Amino acid sequence: MKKQDTRHDRLAMRLSLIISRLLAGETLSLRALANEFGVSERTIQRDLHERLSHLDLVSNEAGYCLSSTLTVWRTPDLFSFLQKVGLASYFPGLTRKTVNHLVQSDLHFPCFMLSPFETEFSSCDGECFYQLIQAITQHFIVQVKQKEGIYLHLEPYRLALYERAWYLIGYASPYVRVIPLHHIQSVHITEIPFRRRKEICRLSSTPEFISALPHFEFIQHVINQINHFSH
Repeated sequence: MKKQDTRHDRLAMRLSLIISRLLAGETLSLRALANEFGVSERTIQRDLHERLSHLDLVSNEAGYCLSSTLTVWRTPDLFSFLQKVGLASYFPGLTRKTVNHLVQSDLHFPCFMLSPFETEFSSCDGECFYQLIQAITQHFIVQVKQKEGIYLHLEPYRLALYERAWYLIGYASPYVRVIPLHHIQSVHITEIPFRRRKEICRLSSTPEFISALPHFEFIQHVINQINHFSH
């Protein structure tokens, strides 16, 4: 009985190591695994094809790996996410090692960020947000339908959260446009690509511009009126 338990322990250890390496993105060789664990290649093949049949594995000349369609969430992804959304600067000296400690900790809220504003979003906001992120990252022009029934084609540059609201920053010739997310009823991604303008990228990331987002429509209206009367 003890011998059988030992064999089961070795099997469990072998499978756990194989799974952890697959999740880490490694490509595993039958021969290398067989040599490492002191078993036959046939045993390793049985592990992959039968005992781990629930995993979406792909085999090629190099060995076995997880299918590219299977999303693997890794610490570097979280670190990159914090950088891309502008949150990394809130953590002093943030490194991947720090993120790894936070993610693997069993404690709830080892770090806590308290926002002074309570923000609620509708399901429509969520769908529009996803569509806009997709268009921004893929550089496609969008058709935005606002809740007033106004349609607008624009180049989407970024979504910015200021105080308690999200704002879409875009460009529709000849003006930079700012639309509150809660004013958007639907988003249609066209197949028309656009090239991001460096000056708009720089402008839309400055603190001065972001802080003016709630008043942007009024400021634009005043500028248009001044231009109208000057002519």
